[in-house]
Amino acid sequence: MHTEILTENIRVVLQIRNFLGCKIISGIARNAEEAESLALLKAGIWTREKGKENACFISDAKVVIDCLKSNNNQLCWYNMSILDDCIKFSKFEFLNRSFTYLADIAAKHGRTNIVNGEWFESIPYFLTEHL
Repeated sequence: MHTEILTENIRVVLQIRNFLGCKIISGIARNAEEAESLALLKAGIWTREKGKENACFISDAKVVIDCLKSNNNQLCWYNMSILDDCIKFSKFEFLNRSFTYLADIAAKHGRTNIVNGEWFESIPYFLTEHL
């Protein structure tokens, strides 16, 4: 099971129980909804590149996840086109923000330091004390 979280300028992919990896991408989005949509797309592409075909992406972006699961269509048109590209990836689930603290720590690190980075099967230094 994988966790996918994005806060406006960062994308993080984590595996529950065993750390799989983390990827931070600084960038600009029109709003949090677009950032979350792009995060899911980029996470799907990244996990496939790493040979992880059957991933479950978990996000605290309820509206985005509900849209992917066809429970609503409350997104802006430009975010809908991003999510259309996400459908090819395995599974999407909502998880309350209180359970996504590692992703929040990584997001804060990316925002405050304006950095990009990738850690696959290794734990970034800014997360080690929180595991």
